[in-house]
Amino acid sequence: MINVTEAKKLILENCNQARIETVTLLEANGCILAETVVSPIDSPPFHQSAVDGYAFSYDYWNKKNELLIKGEIQTGNFSNSILDPTEAIRIYTGAAIPDGSDTVVMQEKVDINEIKIIFNDEHLLKGYYV
Repeated sequence: MINVTEAKKLILENCNQARIETVTLLEANGCILAETVVSPIDSPPFHQSAVDGYAFSYDYWNKKNELLIKGEIQTGNFSNSILDPTEAIRIYTGAAIPDGSDTVVMQEKVDINEIKIIFNDEHLLKGYYV
């Protein structure tokens, strides 16, 4: 068995040294990045739902009452509505989270009673990805 120093030396002696070069995006197919690329902006530039479900305000929800369903926001759409603490809005994956909400609960974790929702998840936590 060899020690770590010898192993590192053998690896460096037997591996090809990659050269770093700048190429156009069209020439970059099949290449490997030499450094991390970081975007100066978020994409998309808004909070979006990671699941189909219902957006509401966890901070103002009293954990007892049903929430009135105010409408829906489909993927790719925005809502100008500001949710009241007693309201929730149906939201689809990728849609923008509306003002007045801070949590999206998955549709599988609610029961619908006509125009209201009741949570059936006793471990519900605040967040967009619940």
